[in-house]
Parts: sequence; structure tokens; C-alpha cells
Amino acid sequence: MVEFNTMNYAPADRTMHEFESRSKRKIEAPIIPISELGVTVPENDPAGKFRSVVETVQAAIRRGSGQLQLVMTTSHQANIGGRAKSMGKEVREAVKSVLLANDAEIVGIELPTSMTNMSGLDNQRGVVSEEVRKQHLDEVRDAIKFAADIGQGGEIDVVSWEYPRNVFDASWNTEGKWKGAFKAPEEEKQQHLQFVNAETGKIQAQDAKHLPPPKRAVEQGIAQEGEMWDLKKYKEFAKKEGLDPETGAFELFKETVLGRELRQANRQKSMHEAQSIEYRERAEGIKQSMARHGEDPSKWPDEDKKKKYNAYKGFSEQEAIQAREQTNTLKQIETQISNLKPLTTFAKEKAVESYAEAGMMAMEETHNTKNLKRPISVGPELGWPHSYGGHPDEFIELIRDARTKMAERLKDKGYSSKQAEEQAKLHIKGTFDTAHMGMWLEKFKPELPWDTRVKEFNKWFMEHAEKLAKADVVGGIQVVDSHSAAHGHLPPGQGIFPVVDATKLFKKHGFTGYIVSEGHEEEKIGEGRIMLKTWEAFDAPIGSGYNIGVGSQPFRDIHQGYFGRQYAPRQMFGSYTPPNAEYKPWAGGKNPISFE
Repeated sequence: MVEFNTMNYAPADRTMHEFESRSKRKIEAPIIPISELGVTVPENDPAGKFRSVVETVQAAIRRGSGQLQLVMTTSHQANIGGRAKSMGKEVREAVKSVLLANDAEIVGIELPTSMTNMSGLDNQRGVVSEEVRKQHLDEVRDAIKFAADIGQGGEIDVVSWEYPRNVFDASWNTEGKWKGAFKAPEEEKQQHLQFVNAETGKIQAQDAKHLPPPKRAVEQGIAQEGEMWDLKKYKEFAKKEGLDPETGAFELFKETVLGRELRQANRQKSMHEAQSIEYRERAEGIKQSMARHGEDPSKWPDEDKKKKYNAYKGFSEQEAIQAREQTNTLKQIETQISNLKPLTTFAKEKAVESYAEAGMMAMEETHNTKNLKRPISVGPELGWPHSYGGHPDEFIELIRDARTKMAERLKDKGYSSKQAEEQAKLHIKGTFDTAHMGMWLEKFKPELPWDTRVKEFNKWFMEHAEKLAKADVVGGIQVVDSHSAAHGHLPPGQGIFPVVDATKLFKKHGFTGYIVSEGHEEEKIGEGRIMLKTWEAFDAPIGSGYNIGVGSQPFRDIHQGYFGRQYAPRQMFGSYTPPNAEYKPWAGGKNPISFE
């Protein structure tokens, strides 16, 4: 066995003491060994070097990674050319054999980013579609089957952009420690209230910048007719009324704005009914005055009364017809209003329902498959700031609600409450993408100078990373860095976010899920950086030490020592040294960057 920390040192070699000091420090710090740090592997190599998923898996293993997350890169709308459906029995068996032969694992599968939700949201058609929701569930089922067939299990994740929602008036931005930290001026200028026809799924939007005040606010004397309120004020009033700000504001909107049309239709119906009765009574009065001449108006001698009687009778029938038509219109309006649901509620319920169904699939496949390396689970991947599922609070809420829904279904099947909750927790887990969390920097306190802004944001980042860790909803971490608020895929330590510290924080709180680097953007600079820079950033221990008081040697020491220095020499040697030249390090003492 190669023992990296048994180098030959001279008795007074300063490097020896530096190494021992570093190693001792590692004994006390929480550590993540190299064996627990994996990489993402695309089903199709974008460089074109490897033609099949078997080859991409083999290549990742040859580079030294034993834990892999397979990323499906072919659109779920593509009929041919990718995803689990394109991998037959022999391919699945080949992948399984490669993993077994190398003692490697596929710890999870990320579904293609063309699938951005489990709510059924179809942005192109502007609907929340049951058909789309079922298509996405079918994709999840295919991935679950693939994970079972190759004997790996693991987590299936879908990037979570469940539906568009505002940032400026979200509860996590209007209250608490970070109140008002995120700015979205365009949202405030263009406020819209979005709702869905639950029967058709069609999404509708209402300008919510200039709304009449809630009807009950006028009745209470809080507002006057003719005033204009915006959506934010509606939500504040809803909260005062003891209502949920989101659903309450929508109910107030229905009661005030949509209810106006309903009230108008009701008035029209009442008016036609009253006029029908009035004309009928006039006709009856004429008929009674002519009673001695019989029931038949054609035999009455008074021609004027004949005409009036027939006219009043006709008017009464016309008004009755219009009253009936208005009744039908009223029913249609009532049905339409009752079918309207807030997009925030409707789409979230659909997403929760989908993940509960997917969790059931994962549980059944886990129970029916022998010798799986790990249980199969399904869950959202922390999304982007523009949609629900992108904020840590929403991510936690979505997973917990889905677990509750799945547990309810299991209890209906005879499971005890404890058993149902345990199974739901085991089979519904999310993926924490650290770069997606970093994208919140774009809207974070833009008035601050850049360096101060990043420093403050990283406090928010770490606080919410700990919140995620304590919530126990994460099954896997994609450790990704970025050098700005833009969506990036740098290896850990190459950007500006505390992604390494956040991951170590998870371990501190007992995290046992997988950890993979998704920092593939620098592969064009140096092949293998996705993995090597991850090991270096975590300073992961490698091997085990026999020296008394000395722990495992960190990868950074091995990387710089055995695998070749990354930096140029600090001074010139031999004939290259100018006569009588004083020692001057390159670049004024700084090591120039090199990309190995």
C-alpha cells in the first residue's frame, strides 16, 4: 500500500514540521474523505469523446471518482436519442457490470432541465396541464426503473421551477431577519395577480397595480369607493383579517372585482323578474275587468283593452325569458368564479401531489427490487430565484408537504402513522444545488458596494444552508461554485460562495447523503478539474497515517507534491540567474495561476 505521509525528510527540514502541523489540525476538524466526493456525469459527453453512457461512466471512474450522479441531458420532449428510455437491457447490464467491477456507484439521476417542474406548468401554452404533469411523472417512472435495473437506487431529482411568483412581496422577504433584503423593482412596477381556471388549467393575469379597495374594507370604513389599492396592500389587509396573505388577497379580489360582475348579473336578473311580474299583473288586471265577456280576449268588445292585454302579456313573457337567461348567465359566472384558484395554491398542490405519487413509485420499486445499494427516492432540486421552489423556505415546504401527502396515502393503505412517515421521509428527498442558491445574489441588497454585498450575502447563504441541513429534507448536494450571480458551474473553491463550508455544515448536522461536484465549466481549461479541484477545495484526507499523532495527509499536499506542482518556481536557477542579482520571486511574490 502506498503511504503518502512517509516521505524522506532531513532532521531540520521545515517542510516536515509544516506537514505534521497541518495533519494535526485535520484531526480535530470535521472532514469529508475523497471517497465521499463524487462528480456529475452527463449521459452524452458534450465534447463528443465518448459516445455512450457506458463510456462516460467508465471515463469518470478512471479519473478516480467512485460516486457518480448521472445527468440526463436529452430533452424530455425528444422522441429519440437519450434518457433512460434509450438504454436497453444490455446497456443497463453493461453499466451495472462497470460499476460492480470498479466498486463505484451511481448515487442519483438528474432529469433533463427541459423538465422544470412537477406541477404541470406549460409556459408556452400558459396552462397548468394535467397532461404535462403526467408526462413528467412518466419520465420519473422511467428513471426509477433504470435506477432499479442497474442495481444502484439513489435519488431522482427534477429542477424546481413550479410556477412564477413574486420576490418583492413574498413572506420570506417581507418579514424576519432578512426583511427587504431582495429587491425586485420591475415586479413592483408591474404587479399582476395570477389565477387559474381549475377546470381548464388556463392561467389568467389581472393588473393588480390599480384595484378598487376590498368590499369589506369599504364596509368597515377603512377605505372609500374610488380609492385604488395595489396587490401588496391587498395582502396586508388580508393578513389583518386573519387570512393567508396569498389566498386571502385572491379571495378579496374575487369578492370585490369579480364579485362586481356577479352582483351586476344578479341585479339584472332581479330587474327582469320584477318587470315580468309587473306586466303579468297588468295583463291580469285587464283580464279581470273584462271577465263578464269571457276568458277569450278575441271576443272582448273593447279593442283598446285587447291590445293592452296582449302587449302586457307579451312583455311579461319577454321579461321572464330574459330573467331565465340572466339566471343562466349568473350560474355561469358563479361557476367560473368558483373554478378560479390562485396560481400559487393550485400549482403548488399539483406539485405536492406529483411528488407524493412519485414517492409511492420509488417506495414500491425499492421494495420489489433485490440487492439495491440504496433506497430509491424522488424530489425537487433547489431551483432558480424566478420561481417557486428556488428559495430554501419554499424548497423545504414543498418536500414536507409532499411527505405529508404520501404519508396520508400510506395510512389509507393500512400503514401506521409512524411507518407512513418513515417511508415518506425515506423516499422523498431533495437535491441542494449550491450554485442555484448563489443566484440569489443578483437581487440581494444591490445598493451595497460589491465586496460588502458578497460578504453580507454569504452570511445569508450560510444561514439558509444550515436551515436546509436542520430541516433534514436533502438527500444529495451538488457542490458548485460561481464567480457572480449568474448561473455557473465552477468547481468548488473557484468562485465567491462558501459552498465548501456549507457542505461541511451539512456533515456537522449528520448529513449522510451523496456529495457531487457539478463544476464542469473548467474542463475545457484542464481535464479533470471538476474532480481534482473539488478534492483540493475540501482538502480531503487521503490514505491513513501510522505516525503517532499524525492524521491522514490531505489531498492538497499530495496534489502539490506527488502529482506535480501547479505553480512555477519562485526564483531563477543556474545560468538563467543574472550575475549578482538579488533574489526576487516571480510576480512580486505571488504564484502565477496555472491550470493542470
